[in-house]
Amino acid sequence: MGIIKIIGPFVIGSILLSGCQSSAKSGNNIKDNKKVTNVSLRLKKNRIYDINHAEGKTVKGASVIFVPENKHNDVEKIKAGSDGTFYEDALVPGRYVVYAKKDGIKSNKHQLRVMSYLTTHNTPSSKTADTDSDSKSSSISASIDSSVSASLDESVKKQNENSSTKSSYRSKYKRVSLESFTDNPDKYDQKLIKVTGTVTYIQRNSDNNTMDYIVLSNSDNTAATVAEVEVEDMHSHHISEGSNITILGGGLTKTVKLNGKTLESDIIEDFVQ
Repeated sequence: MGIIKIIGPFVIGSILLSGCQSSAKSGNNIKDNKKVTNVSLRLKKNRIYDINHAEGKTVKGASVIFVPENKHNDVEKIKAGSDGTFYEDALVPGRYVVYAKKDGIKSNKHQLRVMSYLTTHNTPSSKTADTDSDSKSSSISASIDSSVSASLDESVKKQNENSSTKSSYRSKYKRVSLESFTDNPDKYDQKLIKVTGTVTYIQRNSDNNTMDYIVLSNSDNTAATVAEVEVEDMHSHHISEGSNITILGGGLTKTVKLNGKTLESDIIEDFVQ
């Protein structure tokens, strides 16, 4: 009996301790498996070259989906890290709709444009050829001059092709009045549009210091929408309040919050005219 009395409390204590540990583990699992109620996503840049990677931040462990406008390209899907950051470097040139998803909840959609670095930075290599020719004999120089001339001809040809490609690409944007866009933004959601108006307000995007929000209004201020414009384009086109501009970009709806309010319409800028 004495042995039972000694062992008894030890066994009971072990059972209680085991129960507490099990309860603690269960509590931790509940905490770890707690479902999210809101998923947000922020892209560092809305326009990149194909030699760079798309990056941004969302909630921990969320899936980030890149849906290409070109249906022949693959949908890319990656997982955000433990701090919510993500990087994607397998995107081919084109336009993408990007959003995050976790526990069945999706974030707002963002538009991303991936441009070809080689196409937009194609320049002749005449400087190298000229430098080499100075250190070689006249016969070799003549050969190099001929080569450079051919290279320049090819470069001019490619530049003309690039210009033609850009013009062809810009022709895909449909001219839409501000009134039509703001009256029925769902009709133009994720569509390429061209909208003209007067800049009546400018605000820096607090989530992305490479973008500015601008309010684009019609002549009598009866219709207005927000556009997200690259800061670089703001400077190069000298855009300020009162400027009359044309925005070419992708139409979106209910994706932007400005001063605490979700906006019905928005345009992600590709070009400014």
